[in-house]
Amino acid sequence: MSIKLEDEDAKVLPVPAGNTAYITDAQMTRLSVILSDFNSVFEEIE
Repeated sequence: MSIKLEDEDAKVLPVPAGNTAYITDAQMTRLSVILSDFNSVFEEIE
């Protein structure tokens, strides 16, 4: 399968920024905590 595009200048419009869902810092778990939990669960697997 191939898609052919015309060789021409084009513009990409920005994504609207209103009413978007996002995660606040308070809801995010630090990567170090996630890795620690993961390692404590799977440390015995060889």
